[in-house]
Amino acid sequence: MVKNGNCNPNLISRISILNLEAPLIIILWQLSLSQVLRISVLISEYLISFLAVWLGYSADRFIDHLVFKKIPKQSLSIRHCFWRGKKPFFLLIWFAIFITANFLSYKFLSSSSLLFGYTLAFFAVVYLYLNSVQNRGSVQFRKEEFIALLLTTSVGFPFINIIPILVLIIYLLPVCFLFKINLAMVSEEQRKYDLALGIPEIKVKKNDFTLIVLLIIISSLMDSVEYKLLLIVSLLLLLVAKRNKCTYHFYDLAIGIPPFLSIFFKYLIEA
Repeated sequence: MVKNGNCNPNLISRISILNLEAPLIIILWQLSLSQVLRISVLISEYLISFLAVWLGYSADRFIDHLVFKKIPKQSLSIRHCFWRGKKPFFLLIWFAIFITANFLSYKFLSSSSLLFGYTLAFFAVVYLYLNSVQNRGSVQFRKEEFIALLLTTSVGFPFINIIPILVLIIYLLPVCFLFKINLAMVSEEQRKYDLALGIPEIKVKKNDFTLIVLLIIISSLMDSVEYKLLLIVSLLLLLVAKRNKCTYHFYDLAIGIPPFLSIFFKYLIEA
């Protein structure tokens, strides 16, 4: 929380403030999956995925900002406090990236990929609406599950027309579980900000334990040793961060570092 009204972020917080953690994690998992499946993905598709995830994630943060503007600075996280008074600047950047993402999509994506992308964008808008309604206290919904599905589908976006859908689902299902566990841990760590808005608590612990078991079982059935290690190491890092009561930055690092190291070491081996 902000102390003494100070909204100046430290170096670690800047990635979160600029809403870069979600798109970076998505790209890292896309790169890792492309290595595991031995599939070449165009750089333009990675870029479009990055921009699309940033747009959705930033819109979600902006809606939070509109709600949190009535909350005293001392009750806010740094990332919510930072954008106070910067609404015009934020909107200018958001619409510029929105236009860029659409231009690149029409220029480089096939019609089927374009349709899939806009369908995903539609469900992102549905989520944003439900989240805004929940923030006003009108309705409750399990937003962690919704976000996990959106992010996982974003990971699979470059592969949707390349590999059979059932094969893709098998590879993406444990990733979805991993994202859900991550989001639940972040939500619990950030619970104090929901309380400031009056959003009632939603219990998730039993579901999270079930997801951990399912993730381990599905991972053990996969042929790729590399992918098994990627999933299990990410899960272990999440559990270690949870046990040590780390901040939400470490939960994101827990699912971002393993794919990064996997990509890095494979590049060194092949170089």
